[in-house]
Parts: sequence; structure tokens; C-alpha cells
Amino acid sequence: MISESTAVATFSTDSIDDAIAFYGTTLGLQVLGPDTVGVEDAMVVRAAGGTAAFIYLKDDHVPATHTVLTLLVDDLDAVVAELGRAGVKPELLEWTDEQGIARGVEGMPPSAWVKDPAGNWVCFTEADMALAGGAAAA
Repeated sequence: MISESTAVATFSTDSIDDAIAFYGTTLGLQVLGPDTVGVEDAMVVRAAGGTAAFIYLKDDHVPATHTVLTLLVDDLDAVVAELGRAGVKPELLEWTDEQGIARGVEGMPPSAWVKDPAGNWVCFTEADMALAGGAAAA
């Protein structure tokens, strides 16, 4: 029943092509485009462990003001360096250091946030994989 269902994050974008480039090429995640998904103007992003996000085109898209996707990683510093080489800089927030990494914030593992091309917030968190039910790092 519901307790055995698979959860999928869902959020909008203003360009499927830009989203495919960002999540697939820049982040290196598996991307299933509209032809594979079978839904015009939509895509699916898959991360390790079988987690997925359904991203759809919305003409009047407004960027989310909250995190829409969190990717659990083993080495946040290495991920931030890799993002930088790809031209993606973490957002500098009041609780982050000069690299854009939140460290030592009570109740929060080390984390960094970037915005996708549509302005949606994506988080990279250095965390025990137990947070994702044992799923491997994305």
C-alpha cells in the first residue's frame, strides 16, 4: 500500500533543456528526457540509490524559495570543488563560510546550496547515508 510506495520529488522549471544540461551534464546525474519519460515538457532525474525527481516545464515558473532536492555526499569539500570547476558556485548565506559551506551549524550536517538554471535551490549535504535509508551517496 502507501507504506511501500516510492517517493519522487517534484518541482518546476522554466526550461527543460537547461534542466537537462544542469542535472545531467553539470551534476552528472542520470536524466530521462521527455521522449523516455513519455510526458511532453518533463524529465526525470535519478540519483544513486534509486531516488528520483520529476521536473516539469511551467510557463509561469517561479523559483522555489526552499530546497527542492538534497543530494547526500561523502566529501562535501570535494563536491564543492567539482562544482566550481563546472562553473557552479555555492550560494553565500549568513551561516556559510567563504566557500559557501555551512559548517558547525547546530543540528545541521555540513551543507552547501546552489541554484539550478531556473533558480530552484539544490542542497549538497555531507551526511550519514542512514538519512536516506541506507541509499548510496548521490
